[in-house]
Amino acid sequence: MIYFNTNKRMFYLDTRDTSYVFGINAEGKLFNAYYGGKLNNKQKIKIFEPKLREIGYHSSDNHKSNFKPEINIYDGYNVFENTVKCSFSDGDRTIDYKYRGYEIKEDILKVKLKDKKYKFYIILNYKIYFDYNLIEKSITFINKEKKVKATLETFNSGDLILSDEKYFLGFFYGGWISEMTLKFEEISYGKKVLESRTGNSSHIHNPSFFITKDPVLSEDKGEVYYGQLLWTGNWKFTFEKRFHNILSFTGGVNNFDGFLCLEPDMQWTSPPLIIGYSNLGLGKMSGDLHNFYREKIINKNNLNNSKRVIVNSWEAFYFDINEEKLLKLSDVAKYIGAEIFVVDDGWFRGRNDDTTSLGDWKPALNKFPDGMKNFIKKIKEKGLKFGIWIEPEMVNPKSNLYKKHPDWCYHFKGRKRIEMRHQLVLNITRNDVKEYIKNVLKYIITEFNPDYIKWDMNRYISQAGATNLKNIPVWIEHTRNIYELMKYLKSLKPDLILEGCAGGGGRFNGGIFKYVDQMWTSDNNDPFCRQYIQYGTSLFYPSVVMCCHVADSPYGLTGRKSKLLFRIHTAMAGNFGIEANLLKWKIKELDILKKEIELYKDIREIIYYGDLFRLENPYDSKRVSFMYVDKHKLKAVLFIFILDKLNKSNFLQLKGLNEKYKYEFELKNKRIVKSGYNLMKTGIKVPVLNSQDSLIIKIKRSGE
Repeated sequence: MIYFNTNKRMFYLDTRDTSYVFGINAEGKLFNAYYGGKLNNKQKIKIFEPKLREIGYHSSDNHKSNFKPEINIYDGYNVFENTVKCSFSDGDRTIDYKYRGYEIKEDILKVKLKDKKYKFYIILNYKIYFDYNLIEKSITFINKEKKVKATLETFNSGDLILSDEKYFLGFFYGGWISEMTLKFEEISYGKKVLESRTGNSSHIHNPSFFITKDPVLSEDKGEVYYGQLLWTGNWKFTFEKRFHNILSFTGGVNNFDGFLCLEPDMQWTSPPLIIGYSNLGLGKMSGDLHNFYREKIINKNNLNNSKRVIVNSWEAFYFDINEEKLLKLSDVAKYIGAEIFVVDDGWFRGRNDDTTSLGDWKPALNKFPDGMKNFIKKIKEKGLKFGIWIEPEMVNPKSNLYKKHPDWCYHFKGRKRIEMRHQLVLNITRNDVKEYIKNVLKYIITEFNPDYIKWDMNRYISQAGATNLKNIPVWIEHTRNIYELMKYLKSLKPDLILEGCAGGGGRFNGGIFKYVDQMWTSDNNDPFCRQYIQYGTSLFYPSVVMCCHVADSPYGLTGRKSKLLFRIHTAMAGNFGIEANLLKWKIKELDILKKEIELYKDIREIIYYGDLFRLENPYDSKRVSFMYVDKHKLKAVLFIFILDKLNKSNFLQLKGLNEKYKYEFELKNKRIVKSGYNLMKTGIKVPVLNSQDSLIIKIKRSGE
């Protein structure tokens, strides 16, 4: 619910459990008054503009030390991190705005600001997701001048401002094969910057954060403020703590390389930033976000298509594939109960290693002598769906495409072109390049009719030179065109399952899920590493988008050995698949895998669509445990993983059940019936387990 109090000149934005309040002061500037738990009408009446503190030479209320701006625009004076900074072609480098009105339509609020000198407008866009306790912010910039250009030097999507408390920041760091590592630290005075400059959201950080008042993380209690930028390209978050303990956050598209120039009568809208508040710890934060993604973001065509057990050829054969090997692997895939067989990299002409042929998207005749169509027919005759890997943004210098169009990649004239993984990035902001890629996508859909496509991006963008662009940074346009291409691909086949990938989790972000159905979480399939990666991912993203695969042991990237069930059960916590060379597995191992896939198919609806409750995490415990509970609290699935040996049994308290229901489950081949109250207050007695042991326990309401 959104409404405006005319007398107090204040806006009130309510979700199911939260209230967000900001107002207009006497000078026509916007100030933030409150964000937190939901206020009743009496409490709202008591919310006023905060009293401001003078610190000597400050002469304007809007520059006093504890003024809390709803948007922090550079006005020639503002010394703190800006939401917006703009310069004009006549030499003026400031904006002095004044409030000019608002518009409310159901769950959307638009607040209009105008510069006092120019016909330059800033529209603050707010959208309420009532049931999910989320507020979406974005900003529209409009230049209505006839002759003067406006150059946006900083163009964030929104702010969050808090005060008078000690705060702690949770964020993610890492790299390739080590994504989503959680860092939790006190926010000290000064600035903390998290960002990506790679052309995607990156492995290095994720465009997500949370802020708490408590130095100890809790799943069930305490206040948590959090946010995400729904954007797949470069981004930047700045947290700034200043005197009087005011903490400000601003976030949006990274402005590190290039300005955004608005010619007369041009406008631009920033990508959405979502912010939320939980008064019940990280658990409620995750629950609201998971429901939001499942119900508001992810493509509805495929959200309910849970039949996605994949066997992928990559770690089985890498580039060394041929029809004979793949058909043998597909026979095993069929035997164990897989549903989709995916041919990864190496299927196109000349592609025997990573040095060549990206861009030449025609099947290798020496690998598929009967033709790709006949090969696919054989796969589908086995009752398997067919999937294929592509990397359409990329080109190898050793390719026919590059020889014909060396100017099609990003570059700076006269500079040596920087290769990563022996490849360059195509300038998809050019219409001819974009049309070429669309024709490639159309060819793959028309010729192969795949049920699944894995869209990869195995390097970052560098030397982002694009002489065809004049007014907008290439980094923004690349992302916009990626969205356009993915949308086009889905239009060719709406029921296509599209998986995103970028050397693992380099493109795992909230903005991508309007276009893809799931994301490759990490190139690291070591189950020990995956416990940390998947825990971090689960804080913000639902399991239905998180791809988790079983690999061989010892695992190639880490050299670590792991037990078979430990590997399988770790991969069952999300979108399950196999990345191993099953042709080398013993029949006993295959039968174990087959049995566990049968179990997975029985419980995956709860994993995909149920509520997640984290019980123990890998940072604080030698045992990791979590459970998924269906929306009606009739069924649940409990996962337990032992990272290091526990010498004695103990009780594990469950969560999310109905206290009044009786539940039944099996443990050590014994049927046990207990009340929901007992399971949550006393718990399940977990037996002594060794390192790498794991348990999956199905729980259902008892019909005693």
